[in-house]
Amino acid sequence: LPTPDRPPPCSSSSYEEEEEQVQDFVMALSRLWRSNLNALLRNAASTSSPSARFGGSRLASTASIKPRYMLIYDYVEDVLEKRAPHRAGHLSLIEGYVKDGKILMAGALSNPPDKAFIVATSEEAAKTFSEEDPYVKNGVVTGVSIREWNTVEFSEQ
Repeated sequence: LPTPDRPPPCSSSSYEEEEEQVQDFVMALSRLWRSNLNALLRNAASTSSPSARFGGSRLASTASIKPRYMLIYDYVEDVLEKRAPHRAGHLSLIEGYVKDGKILMAGALSNPPDKAFIVATSEEAAKTFSEEDPYVKNGVVTGVSIREWNTVEFSEQ
C-alpha cells in the first residue's frame, strides 16, 4: 500500500508532477481561506466593543452568506489502489473547474480515506463535474450526493 514514504507505483516524473499539481491546488485554497480569516481578524481587532467583535453590527456588515454546493463522494474500500490509473485525469478536471471559477476547493478524508468533498459554486457545476469525473466513470466512487452549503464569507471594508 502507498504511504507518505512509499508512493503508489508510477513513474517518478509522473508522481512528482502530480504532487506538484496537488501542492499548487492546496496552496491556492489556503490563500482563499486565509484571506477570509484575515479579514475577519482585522475587523474584530479594529472594533473596540466586545459585542461588536463577536457578532455586532461592524462585523455583521462585512459578512455575507453565499450558497455553495458540496459534492460528496463515497469511495470504494480500496480507493488508494483503484484511483491510481485515473488520478491524473481527476486532478486535471478539478484544475479546469477551478480555473473556470466553478470549483473552490476539494479534498478527501483520510484515516480512513472513504469520502471526498468538492465545493462548487453552483449545483449545476457540481452535477456536471461528477458526470465528467474519471473517478465516477471508472467505479472509484460508489455514491454521489450534492448538498447546498451556506457559507459565511467576509470582505474587507
